[in-house]
Amino acid sequence: MIILGLTGGIGSGKSLVASYFNRFVKAVVFDADNVVNNLYNFDNNVIELVKSYFPTSVNNGVVDKNDLKHYFLLYDDLWIKFQSELHSIVWKIQKDFILSNSRRITKYVVLDVPLLIEANYHNCCDFVIHVKANSILQRQRLLKRGMSRHEFELISRLQLSDNDRKRLSDFTIRTGLSKNFVVSQVKDIVFQIDSRVGCKI
Repeated sequence: MIILGLTGGIGSGKSLVASYFNRFVKAVVFDADNVVNNLYNFDNNVIELVKSYFPTSVNNGVVDKNDLKHYFLLYDDLWIKFQSELHSIVWKIQKDFILSNSRRITKYVVLDVPLLIEANYHNCCDFVIHVKANSILQRQRLLKRGMSRHEFELISRLQLSDNDRKRLSDFTIRTGLSKNFVVSQVKDIVFQIDSRVGCKI
């Protein structure tokens, strides 16, 4: 089994790339954003964790994500401590996900994690792929999601520069030109990886 980690700026197209790995080489994808959303929605321990840090963000046992975003945008020591606890939970879920798939006939696992390198999730990857888009396209994608300029700038500050990501990655995929171009890059990377490991999976 080969573990691929995706790193890239917010709005660079990591989820799109992950979906193509799933579609064309049957990779199983660990979607960290989806995991966190499910924790907020359904995990009583995480809901209580949120409540212990940010009481106004939980109403009748439901996490108010808009209210919680207010604390994220403050990004103070309290948020950093909360985020550290949440990351520990996500890390364990990711480890269990990898272990579970290692027991199956799974060739590729893709980790779609927003702060893959920054939070050291890349340490369990066999290869890291840098997903890159130009800054104008990134902003356009995020405006469509309803993200504020302040939120975009904060997240950008928390992330590594493109140069650092490229330096720490094995491959780069450029998005934004056409879907066919992205697909061709995915297939080329799979070919290169299979050649390196001799398909001994």
